[in-house]
Amino acid sequence: TTPRRHTNSFWKRNSAHPSIWRASHADRATAQGGARHLLPRSTRGQRMPASGSAEMRAVGKGGGEGKATELGAPVRKLVREAETKGFASAAEACGQGAVCYTSTDDTPILSEMFRKALGYDMADVTSLERLRDFVDFMVHPDDRAWFSSGVSSVPTARPPVGHYPFKQVQLRSKTGEYLVAVLDARIHLVTGPSGDGDSDSDSDSDGDFHFMCTVSIAKSSSTIGQGRRDVAGPAHDYESKKKFKQSSAEDMRLLVRTANALIICVDEDGKVDEWNMKAEEIAGYGSDEAMGRDFVEVFIHPDHRVKAKLVLDNALHGRSTANFEFLLVTKLGAPVEVLLNTTPRRDANSVVVGVVGVGQDTTDRKVAELDSYLRVMLDSANAPVFGIDLSGRVNEWNLKAAEVVGFRSDEVMGRDFVEELIRPENRVQVKRVLDNALQGHDTSAFEFPLFTKDQERIDVLLNAIPRLDGHGKISGMTGYVQNITDRKKAEGDLYRVVRDLRLLIDTANAPIFGIDKGGKVNEWNLKAAQIVGYSSDEAMGRDLVEVFVSPEYRGAVKGVLDDALQGHDTSSFEFPLFTKLGGRVEVLLNATPRRDANGAITGMVGVGQDVTDRNKAERESARQASETRFILDAANAPIWAMDMEGKVTAWNQKSVELLGYTTEEVMGNFAADFVIPEWRVRVKGLLDDALQGRATANFEHPIVTKDGVRLDMLLNTTPRRGVNGDITGVVAVCQDITDRKKAEMITAQMASEMRSLIDTANAPIFGICKDGKVNAWNRKSAELMGYTTDEVMGRDLVQEFISPDYRMAVKKVIDDALNGLVTSSFELTLFSKVGIPIDVLLNANPRRNDIGDIVGVVGIGQDLTENRKTMKNDVDLAKAKAANDAKSQFLATM
Repeated sequence: TTPRRHTNSFWKRNSAHPSIWRASHADRATAQGGARHLLPRSTRGQRMPASGSAEMRAVGKGGGEGKATELGAPVRKLVREAETKGFASAAEACGQGAVCYTSTDDTPILSEMFRKALGYDMADVTSLERLRDFVDFMVHPDDRAWFSSGVSSVPTARPPVGHYPFKQVQLRSKTGEYLVAVLDARIHLVTGPSGDGDSDSDSDSDGDFHFMCTVSIAKSSSTIGQGRRDVAGPAHDYESKKKFKQSSAEDMRLLVRTANALIICVDEDGKVDEWNMKAEEIAGYGSDEAMGRDFVEVFIHPDHRVKAKLVLDNALHGRSTANFEFLLVTKLGAPVEVLLNTTPRRDANSVVVGVVGVGQDTTDRKVAELDSYLRVMLDSANAPVFGIDLSGRVNEWNLKAAEVVGFRSDEVMGRDFVEELIRPENRVQVKRVLDNALQGHDTSAFEFPLFTKDQERIDVLLNAIPRLDGHGKISGMTGYVQNITDRKKAEGDLYRVVRDLRLLIDTANAPIFGIDKGGKVNEWNLKAAQIVGYSSDEAMGRDLVEVFVSPEYRGAVKGVLDDALQGHDTSSFEFPLFTKLGGRVEVLLNATPRRDANGAITGMVGVGQDVTDRNKAERESARQASETRFILDAANAPIWAMDMEGKVTAWNQKSVELLGYTTEEVMGNFAADFVIPEWRVRVKGLLDDALQGRATANFEHPIVTKDGVRLDMLLNTTPRRGVNGDITGVVAVCQDITDRKKAEMITAQMASEMRSLIDTANAPIFGICKDGKVNAWNRKSAELMGYTTDEVMGRDLVQEFISPDYRMAVKKVIDDALNGLVTSSFELTLFSKVGIPIDVLLNANPRRNDIGDIVGVVGIGQDLTENRKTMKNDVDLAKAKAANDAKSQFLATM
C-alpha cells in the first residue's frame, strides 16, 4: 500500500490504517452547515445512547471513554469525500459540524455548522488557536480531563490516541448554556519528519498529534435548528416542526444504519425489512441479500430456531426479550454468538407491525473470557506445566511440575530441558516433539519416561503446543504433562484382569454370550459354540432371537433382553436354543446390562447354564418318583421310610394291609414303636446303622399286627439319600416270612425224611455238582463200592470211579443231565474199592435248586451183578441141556 495525497487536502491516508486522516497545513475551514444529529437533551453526567444499545457498549467503561474499533458513519463518509474534494468541501458536502486541531501551526477548523449550532460567529472563536484553548473556552469543567488525559503538557495537551465514535461532552453555547454533544473523534500521532508518518499507538511522547471529529449537538429545548437557521431562536412554526420530524426520521435511520451494533427488523411474517451495516459485517450478507428473507430459517442456527421463533413471536405480541443468546449463521456457514434484545415495532397508532432486534457479537468477548479462564486454570492446574524458549531452555515451571519431578522452579529455569532433564535414550524423540511445537505443530499424548530428582522413573504424557507472543509469533513451547505412572500400572493390572477375564469367559464351563443394543451377537464363548454348534465366527453379528431361539419363545426372550438393555437384570430365565443340527438345548439364563466406562448401557451379557441333561434327569426323577410311589403302593412287601429322627415318613399299602395300621396312624410316629418291646433296641440299632450309612440285609424279627397277630418279618434297611448324596433318612423293606417259616419247617422235615429215605434206600444213590465232583453218596453206594462218604465227597466221579471203557459214555450222560435231559436205564460198569467190577443200571436226572436252576446231577443205580450171575447159570444149564439133547439124538440115529 502507498499513501494517496492531494495538494490541498486537509487529510491524507495513513499507510497502516487507510481510514485514518490527518490535518494538512494548507487547508482551512470552509465547511458550513448545522448539526445533523438531533438528540434528546441529557442532564450532566448522562450519556445519550440508549441503555443496553451497541452505541452505549461502544463508548466503554469509566464514563464512556473506551476506544472503539472502527470509524463512525460520519467519519467514513467524510473520509470518502475528503479523498477527492479536500476536507473543507467534504465537511460541507456531508452536512457535518467539524472540529479539527493539530499541535503544529496548522489553522484549526471550527466549521460554520458547528459554530451556528452553538451560536458563535467566526470572530468569537478566532482566538482558539490550540486544542487547549478550545477546551478551556467551550468544554464543561467535568469533561475537560479527557482532552488532556493522553498528554497533559500545555503545548501538546491531547486526548489518548485512538478512535472514539460516541464520546459525549458538554459544550458551552454563546448564551452560556451547556449543550450535550456527541463526538466522533480520532486522535493520532505524527511520527515521521514533516508529518510524513502516522501512528495509532499511544505513548508518553509529547510529539505532534492530529485531533479530528465530527460533532452532533442537542439543545436543551425541544428542538434544535438545522442548517443555517438560528438554533437559539424561539420561533417554531409548522414548517420547522415538519422539517424537524423529517430530519429526525432521517437521522434515526442513519443512526440505525451506521450503529456499531447489529440492528435488524422483521415484519409480522418474520421477513427481514431492516439490516444495518453492522449486520452486514457480522453475517456477511449485504442488505439487498437479507431483505425479505425469513430471519429465523435463513440466519439462525438450526439448534436455536425454535427459541428464536418464540422470542420473535413474543415481541409480535408486545413482549420484549432481553439478552437472548443464539447462534447466527454467516454467509460462509460459520456460527457467530449474538446477544439480542428484541422489542415490538409499532406504527403511529401503536399497533405492533414487526420486531426490532439490537444485538451484540459476543464471540470475541467469550473468547477473551475463555482465555482468561484458561489462564487461571493453568496457574492453578493440578498437572505439571512447563515452558521452553526458542533455544529449548526452561522458562516456565509450575508448582505441580516441581511437586512431581522434585526440582524447584529456580533449579530448572534457564536449563536445557532435553539435555539436562531427559535421559539420553529418549532425547531424540523428545527433542523432535519440542521442535515440532516450535515450528507451530501441536503434539498430543506423546508418552515418554521422565526421571525425578531422586532418579525415580515416572511415565508421562506430553501435550506440546506453540507459545505465541503478543504479535502472534512463536516465542516458545508450552508443555502440559500428565503423570500416568499409576495409570500405566493400573492399565497393566487391568490388562491382566481383562486377559484373565477373557480366558475365563472363553474357558468357562457355562455358555456366555453378549448382544449389542440392536440385538446382534457380539460375544460368543467356546462353551456356547460347543453347546449350540455354531462357532464364534458363525454367530457374531447375527440376531440372537431370530436365529437361535425357537419361535414360541422369541417374544419372552426378547422381553428379557430388552429389560437388560433398559438396565434391569433377569435371573434364572429358562428357554430353549436351536443347535446348528436342529437340536434343542435348554438354557437357564442370567441376563445383565453391559456398560461402557461411563456407565452407559451398550448391550447385554448373558451367562447361561445348559440344563438339558438336568431337566431330563428331573423329568426322569419325577417319573421314577411317580413310578416308585406306584411301585411302593403296588409292592407285595411292606415298605417304610423314616427321617433322621426315626419317624415314619412313608408307609405303603402293603404295610397297611399286613399290619393293619393306616398311613395316618403311623405318619410322624417312631417306627420302633411298632416293634415288639424286647426287639426294639436291636431294631433301633439297625436304623441308626442305616443313618450312619451302613445297610443291613435280612434281619429277622417278629412283629405284632394291630389285631395282635404275631408275624415273622425279614427286614432290610438302607440309607435314604438326597440329590447331593447326603443321608436324609432310612428306607426299610420288610418281607413277611411267616408262611415261609412254616414251609421251611415242613421242608426241613421233608428233607430230613428224604435224607433218611435216601440213606436207607436199597439202591445206590449219588449226586455230583456241575463240575462233576461227588456231593452226595448214600449208604448203599458205600456198601456197593466199598468207599465211605468221606472218601468220595469232592472227588471226580468219572475219572476216579468209572472204568476207562465207559468214561466217555458216562460223561455224556452227565452233561445231558446238566443240560436238563433225563437218561434212563444206562448200563455201566463200576469198580469197587478192591477192584471188583460192578454192573450198574443208571438213571441220571438234573438236580435243581429252589428257583429251578440246574446245580448238578442225581444218579440212582441198580446193581446188576447178581442178576447177571443168575442169568449166566441159566444159560449154562440151557447150553448143557441142549448139548445133551443133541448127543442123545445123534446116538439115536447111529
